[in-house]
This record gives sequence, structure tokens and C-alpha cells, in this order.
Amino acid sequence: MTAQPSRDDAERALRSETTGDQRVDGAVARLDQLDELDLDEHGQVYDEISAALHDVLDGAPEPALVDLENIRPA
Repeated sequence: MTAQPSRDDAERALRSETTGDQRVDGAVARLDQLDELDLDEHGQVYDEISAALHDVLDGAPEPALVDLENIRPA
């Protein structure tokens, strides 16, 4: 019988893949910090990750990809 991967193995595998968006990848990478923090600090990290992901979903442009020289007024 083949051993089933643990939940930690699955989470690590998910975190090792990139999304192609540095903002999302950076937010997800913050999950790795949780092991080093006290449990009472996890909530703040989750809130910060959530806020970062909401910014992405709300369509906030990634600063590194915005070419300000080619933006023309409407």
C-alpha cells in the first residue's frame, strides 16, 4: 500500500508553485512565517494576507507592471 501524503506535504507543495503574480505569490509566501510565530500572532498575518489578496482581486494594478510613461489622459 502506498503512503498518503500528509496535510503538511500538500500545503508545502501548493506553496512551492507560483501563480505568475508576484503580489499573490508574496502573500501566499507569508504563510510560511506562521510556523515561527506565536499562535496569537497568526490572526494578524491572516488579515494582512487577506488584505493583500483582496487588493489583487479588486483589480489594483501591480506597480511593477504599470508603465506610467504610456498612460494618456482620458
